[in-house]
Amino acid sequence: MNRPATSWAGYLPPTLILLVFGTLTGLWMTGYETNYRAILAWFGMYQPTPPFLDTHAILAALECHAAGMDVTQANPCDIQNRPHVYGSLWLWLSPLRLDRAMVIPVGIGLDLLFIAGLFALPRAVLWREVPVLACAFVSPAVIFALERANNDIVVWLMALAAVWLALRGSLARAAAYGIAVIAALLKFYPALLLVLLGRERLGRALAIFLPLAGLIVWVVRRETAQAEHFFHYSAYHTDAFGAWNIAYSLLANRADAPWQKLAMVAMVVTLTAYALSLSVRMVSRFSLLPLIRALPAWEAWLAMSGASMLIACFFAGPSIVYRAIHLLLVLPAVLSLWRNADSRPARLLLAGVAWVIVWCLWSEATHNHIMQTTRGTDILSETQLALIGIVTGLRELAWWWLISVLIALAGCIGLTSPAGTDFCRLLRIRLPG
Repeated sequence: MNRPATSWAGYLPPTLILLVFGTLTGLWMTGYETNYRAILAWFGMYQPTPPFLDTHAILAALECHAAGMDVTQANPCDIQNRPHVYGSLWLWLSPLRLDRAMVIPVGIGLDLLFIAGLFALPRAVLWREVPVLACAFVSPAVIFALERANNDIVVWLMALAAVWLALRGSLARAAAYGIAVIAALLKFYPALLLVLLGRERLGRALAIFLPLAGLIVWVVRRETAQAEHFFHYSAYHTDAFGAWNIAYSLLANRADAPWQKLAMVAMVVTLTAYALSLSVRMVSRFSLLPLIRALPAWEAWLAMSGASMLIACFFAGPSIVYRAIHLLLVLPAVLSLWRNADSRPARLLLAGVAWVIVWCLWSEATHNHIMQTTRGTDILSETQLALIGIVTGLRELAWWWLISVLIALAGCIGLTSPAGTDFCRLLRIRLPG
């Protein structure tokens, strides 16, 4: 498994997801809905919703907005009556006269662009990396994002384009920062793509960051209703990951207790402090800084972008599992670090990180399968309750541990960037290695 992979093997993981997507699309388009639903159920998706439901939401909002309706309050054009809860910048597309009738071609086109983006990611170098990437690419989180044609796919594609531009000349970098701002106005959390300013010297980075951040804050403040929908979505402990899941699962049934909210905050603060300390220990114990400094720029800044957005999403509130597709931006760097680690403990750590990423992309399917077997059961057996608790606990612990790894990874990349180097020099901080 440590042997170099052949040139064609690197194309296997994205080709597999292309085949799965083509199969699902073909089954739906030719009327084999039962088979289509059976495949989705195998990936843990049991809700009988029409395909590309989230693309439908955007197109429905555009259609009703063009008709003069306030879609942020109600959207009768939407099949589920969902109001528009994203940035109003989406509504600027209404002059294009896009409507619900175009959901299939728009959804297919968006998904194919995402799969093309997977082909653009760094490929497997060793044979042992092929199954990791294959399991990550053909995972329930990815299938869910494709099945919904969710606009997190748009954010993912914009992040990919922004990183590519940020590694080029000054004009291209300016375009990258523009993409980051546009992405932030579409869905708020991609404002973290401004970490790409680390490619600049510190003074220039601050001079660019301050007005751009001010613009984003000003727009978000004007869209309070949408921002509240985004940050305070209440589906904790269902098909979402987030820092508050553990606190809600343990304490939500004590809603009348006066100490409940304080206990939840204390739990999350304690876990966050532990995650930060764990990040520092990882970097020190496994000598990660020299390894990360040696990463190719393409891999490093893909990881920086994906890690930053996921950290923000994790702590801001619950994120539906398809947002885990940003882990695909991080995985190539993890595989590269695993490949180049010069000590057995570091190799074991990084191998664990790679497979924990895979688990986080798959865990929701396991959770959903178990919940499906208990559906319609009035009283759950002790075995069922224990199984649900074990899988849920493993999922939450895996996410917390992975977040500590992402903090370590993003911190090291940031400190070794041009802006980070200037910052360390200014404070007379000497980095090891």
